[in-house]
Amino acid sequence: MHISDAAIIFIASCPFVSAWSWSLNNITGYAPFIAQCPQDGNIVRNAVGISPGEALFLANRKPKASMALKIWLGGLKAGFDTRYIPTIALTSSGGGFRACLAGAGVVKGFDGREKTNSSAVSGLYQAFTYHAGLSGGSWLLSSLASHNFPLVTELKDSLWKKTFANSYFFPDSGSDWKHYKTAHKSIESKEDAGFDNTLTDVWGTLLAYQLLPDGGATTTLSGLTALSSIQKGEAPYPIITSLGVLTSKGQCLPKANATQYEFHPYEMGSWDRGVHSFNGSLLPQLPIPNGTLFTRCYNGYDNLGYVLGTSSHLFNEYCYPFARQESLAGRLLDLLPKFQKILHPLHQKNTHDFYATYPNPFFNLSTAPLVAADRELMLVDGGESNQNNPIWPLIQTARDVDVVIVNDNSADTNHLPDGTAIRQTYVEALAAGLHKMPYIPPQLEFISRNLTSHALAFGCSEPNTVTMIYLPNAQFSYPSGMATTLMQYKPNQTDGMIANGAQVASQNGDPEWPVCLGCILMKKTRGRLPAVCGKCFEKYCYKQAN
Repeated sequence: MHISDAAIIFIASCPFVSAWSWSLNNITGYAPFIAQCPQDGNIVRNAVGISPGEALFLANRKPKASMALKIWLGGLKAGFDTRYIPTIALTSSGGGFRACLAGAGVVKGFDGREKTNSSAVSGLYQAFTYHAGLSGGSWLLSSLASHNFPLVTELKDSLWKKTFANSYFFPDSGSDWKHYKTAHKSIESKEDAGFDNTLTDVWGTLLAYQLLPDGGATTTLSGLTALSSIQKGEAPYPIITSLGVLTSKGQCLPKANATQYEFHPYEMGSWDRGVHSFNGSLLPQLPIPNGTLFTRCYNGYDNLGYVLGTSSHLFNEYCYPFARQESLAGRLLDLLPKFQKILHPLHQKNTHDFYATYPNPFFNLSTAPLVAADRELMLVDGGESNQNNPIWPLIQTARDVDVVIVNDNSADTNHLPDGTAIRQTYVEALAAGLHKMPYIPPQLEFISRNLTSHALAFGCSEPNTVTMIYLPNAQFSYPSGMATTLMQYKPNQTDGMIANGAQVASQNGDPEWPVCLGCILMKKTRGRLPAVCGKCFEKYCYKQAN
């Protein structure tokens, strides 16, 4: 494996912690800080069931989500039996700012608090129990969650229209450079605390200025547990995904079956074989000074900018002989000289600079043999294995999700999705024995049958799988197939992308769609369905080609 000098620009090692006992008030800056380890030195659990923190959230969220769905179904006046209510999740795919804004429009279209919504799909977001984001979708989710899930319209007008237009990645004025100086100070404080930074620190910090409250320096993922949206279950539970790369085994890019890691307010870890563990507390100091027990731990690794930067980290693609210049990874090559101004001369360049690095809480853990010998976890963009929709956490049996709405904003063909990503998840889920994933046809069938021209439901006739409602990006009211490399959006572009995303949620205002959506959501419950549902299933449920 050859990594060129032009590629090796920066910095290594870093962050995550999800400590149930810590809140936003404990974090005073970007740098992680020493915290007390548990007396028994145990900071991980085996991946059996969900965490106590997530279970507590669900106890608060499920009654609210169920009531919201009952109200929404009742408003359709179609005669739905609401005695049995499914658990519903939404996924927001990767795809840079295109995915962030198109996904925001879908959330806006489903949000019953948005006064300008005219479609009857409005109000459904309040019925979602989970919302997972990957790469650009994680930017959206992090921005929503860190602001305590306000209206998309409010975030757009108060933050995004300004910050997305004045991209901090390409500062043109002296005032813009101040963000680089501030980023340098934050990152330097982490280096001074004894931690090598990576390109993810710069990338995530500059993204955070555009997405998070007050630039995000003190915003942590675990700190979200102090907000009412999590404490009281007032919004869906946020999950962010990333992929592991086994650099210790010579890997540069993640394999198709790479370990899927998930980050949420109470934990980080993986359900996958070879790791099958979660860190529900703190991150360890390595090397371990006393046998196999962790005696010194750190809090504050889970800076939310770093986590969302991890989910969208593509710098490792430079170790591939041909960085794709038309891709976001290729576009990021332009940023390296500017990023150098922030990081140099904090430490000498090394290959770790090209990964989001985390002290490995599963080090020496016999139940995590895939990574037990690695002192660090090396993570990258959650979509690098072509699974650009963060479906994986939602087809785990422990979560008991019934319906997943998959908003795909990938750039497969002409910067629009063509089914590649959702098909890849099916292929890998089948190989991993995740039987809750419904059948997804090959990409060629998506194209030949034009399956991305409208919403489509998979698994309608598979009783033991999740029902998957596919909502691909489509250009209804605005040319939403923007290049992933576009990193500055003018205010009118931000408005147009979000408005079009709302049209994706409403299927361009199709008057039949809201009731049909209700039919699909309720199809596998034990309740009686309205007669109109038969027609809906004919129109929207996938049927294999003869």
